[in-house]
Amino acid sequence: MSVNRVHSWSNALVPTCGFLIRAIRGKKIGGSLPEYFPELQNASLRKYSSPDPIPPADPGSNPLSGFQHPLYTIPHPMPASTTLTAEEIALFDQRGYHIHPRVFSDAEVAAINAAADRVIAGQFDKGSPPDVTTLRREPVDLIKIDNTWKADTTLARTVLSPRIGHIAAQLIGAPTIRMWHDQLLDKPPHGGRVVTYHQDWAYWQMIAECRTVTCWIALDDVLPESGPMVFLEGTHKLGIWKLPVGITGDDVQKPNLPAGFKTREVPVIIPKGSVSFHHGLLLHGSDRNFSPTRRRAIVSHVMSGECTYRPGQEHMNDWMMKRYPDHPLPGEKFRGPQFPQMWPASAA
Repeated sequence: MSVNRVHSWSNALVPTCGFLIRAIRGKKIGGSLPEYFPELQNASLRKYSSPDPIPPADPGSNPLSGFQHPLYTIPHPMPASTTLTAEEIALFDQRGYHIHPRVFSDAEVAAINAAADRVIAGQFDKGSPPDVTTLRREPVDLIKIDNTWKADTTLARTVLSPRIGHIAAQLIGAPTIRMWHDQLLDKPPHGGRVVTYHQDWAYWQMIAECRTVTCWIALDDVLPESGPMVFLEGTHKLGIWKLPVGITGDDVQKPNLPAGFKTREVPVIIPKGSVSFHHGLLLHGSDRNFSPTRRRAIVSHVMSGECTYRPGQEHMNDWMMKRYPDHPLPGEKFRGPQFPQMWPASAA
């Protein structure tokens, strides 16, 4: 896969994530949780409508075949196994994303949310603050806090979890996984702003190799009206785009896809405790939260332990890592306190 191609943006070709979600809202208003996750009532899984639905898989081809769905949105009472099948890894390579059900239990999610609220309130049980905190200036604004693992024990245990590291390592074939940085996200009821389509690695050119995965941990049930992430399936294979002009705005920027390239918008509708994994080059965005409840998530942005430091693009991690004596020089593998190893968990 080439990452040297730089693509541009247009005002046509692909429906925006806002267009998709608003169209869905017109069809699905006032649904209850079991409507989206009907296996809670022992019903067959309701398929999410998309422009190009995925046909049901061979019942013998997947251990989750009893609940076939494009995103595997299957709630479980306890955390699921972190060992992936060859099929799941192949689908990640093909689509650019993987949804893992119930990596965290309901009790764990409740503890994570309580810890997140403490950090938002400025209470840090580790005695030091996160690296960057962006709180609301207006009621509709998103709260975004970077590297909460430095501030809170519960959040550190969550974002540095070897469960996440193990899954990410399998998806990109990495012998080790390190933290790049985490993000706590809190999109308020009837608030938040449109996040236009973008690629995560385009903002992380300090990492020379695109061997990165974003691990998005749902802390609330994510429904169509919650402003879910929307993936443009398969676009990680097209290389890198220029940065959009502002990542939040009015949703007019759309990727100018190559002629003949087929994709679809895939909204990430998942229950709390599930984790969405996506490739660093996958185009994705989200709409506002139109629901009456918060849409909270905590994200582990991770990288292969083989990734190396490339100076040039400004990033929080460039100046934060240099506060520590142990940090990489240009061309060296990332190391030091700013980038803790997540997998294997037993290694230093």
